[in-house]
Amino acid sequence: VALLSAAQGPGEGGGAAGREIAGLFHSWSSPVFGPYYDERRPLHALLNAAPPYNPNASLPAAALPALLNRSFAATSSASSPLGWLMLSAHPESLHPSLPRDMDPLDGVLSLSDQRVSVNLWLSQQGGTTPCHYDSYANVFAQLRGRKAFFMHPPSAWRGVAPFPFLHPSYGQCGARMDNEALRELGWGAEGTELDLPEPHVAVLGPGDVLFLPPGWFHEVTALSPYASVSANVWADVAEPLIAAQSCVMAEPR
Repeated sequence: VALLSAAQGPGEGGGAAGREIAGLFHSWSSPVFGPYYDERRPLHALLNAAPPYNPNASLPAAALPALLNRSFAATSSASSPLGWLMLSAHPESLHPSLPRDMDPLDGVLSLSDQRVSVNLWLSQQGGTTPCHYDSYANVFAQLRGRKAFFMHPPSAWRGVAPFPFLHPSYGQCGARMDNEALRELGWGAEGTELDLPEPHVAVLGPGDVLFLPPGWFHEVTALSPYASVSANVWADVAEPLIAAQSCVMAEPR
């Protein structure tokens, strides 16, 4: 609650009314934000595609808490002009007081003093980051609401079909996991579903922390019918651990 309040804190001129929060993910058609698409990757010139969502929407800071707290039923209404919203940002970009409020997370959750990134996540019910992996260690803390993680080890790489290094969706997967949380909200998996074993599932509530090693494939969905607030730390880990994870993936033929 304090984080949502800080997000609409004083802006320039002493008030939040004229302050904009940029960098919001916005989608009209689906609560699934992905696969992420980076137009700077070399293969973009051949694909000439675009992400299936707006990666840089903005809105007045004072409106963010109310919008994020709209229920999934209201959000998915045919009469709703707003679609779905999700925010992932470094706390300082939202409000000067947030890094101080979240300061313990940096030391408690980080595994390294170098290349540490603390991020704040706000999303509506149903908001989903589709199957992907991180090259850093990911320590994820749930602060408000609930989130479901669907996970596969690096050895499942052939089934989830990760995009290659030069592709704009590098790090993302061509296949979607069996996401029962989205099904229960009336949304089936989009994309190609390949033959995979049952995913490991973890449902996080306030105060829960999940550690994901580099290379683990995961898909994440916000469950609660109000704003989900989370924080995570991405950090470098010892090179042998990354090498051990990478060696699980067989060489392409």
